[in-house]
Amino acid sequence: MSEYPQPKTPSPSPEQKTPSHRGDKAPRNLLGLLLLAFLALGLISLAAIFLISSKSNLPQLTAATASSQASSPEASSSSQASPSTEAGGSENPAAPSPEGSPAASSQTPSQAASETTQQESSEASQQAEANQSSASQAAAEALPADYSSALAEAQDYVRLMDFSAKGLYQQLTSEHGGQYSDQAAQYALDHLDVDWKAEALGSAQNYIDIMDFSSKGLYQQLTSEHGEQFTAEEAQYAIDHLTVDWKAEALEAARKYLDVMEAMSPESLYEQLTSEYGGQFTEEEAQYAIDNL
Repeated sequence: MSEYPQPKTPSPSPEQKTPSHRGDKAPRNLLGLLLLAFLALGLISLAAIFLISSKSNLPQLTAATASSQASSPEASSSSQASPSTEAGGSENPAAPSPEGSPAASSQTPSQAASETTQQESSEASQQAEANQSSASQAAAEALPADYSSALAEAQDYVRLMDFSAKGLYQQLTSEHGGQYSDQAAQYALDHLDVDWKAEALGSAQNYIDIMDFSSKGLYQQLTSEHGEQFTAEEAQYAIDHLTVDWKAEALEAARKYLDVMEAMSPESLYEQLTSEYGGQFTEEEAQYAIDNL
């Protein structure tokens, strides 16, 4: 058997030559690809497990969140409706009081009752004032004209002069005075705002300013029917509150007696000063006048 000649394999060109270790590199590349594939598969598995776990826990998380939101308003309402717990510093685990209950109010029953009583008292006072004003207005409208005129004239009299009640009444009813009826004059006295004791004191001071009086003589002048006609109490008030030196009054009275009767002896002057029909000074006051002439 003849042998066929085998064809020659052309020698590779320098550009076509491969390194001698090319055959060893191919298995290594395949092993790397396998490792990357396993790694990717592992990551995908972990992601899937995490996703499944998250979906399974989502209902529980939603329920817990809803429960927390539902309990939060209750806790807030409890803290607002129980100020006494915060003030006392103690915790109260009981359920919050409903709105409108006594515990939710900031006022105690006694405070509320006190405010109600004050409000009722204020309303009653306002109503009483309104009734009084209406009654006064109605009375003024029904008042006779001479009554109001008598009151106005009486006010003018006491502003200008010092009157007793009896003296003012006579002035209002006199033919030479106001000529009012007895009823109108009495109405004026009853509604006149005046202090009769102060009137007596003013009248006494006027007498002392123009004349020399003893305390007894001035008292008689204030109470006399022919004088000022003050009451005994009003006249005594004037004497007790008058600023006067009775010894000085006696000395001035003695000098005036001597001006009229120059030949009067000391004994006669003393008698004139102390007489019930004369000056009515005390013995001490009369002797002071004699000694200081």
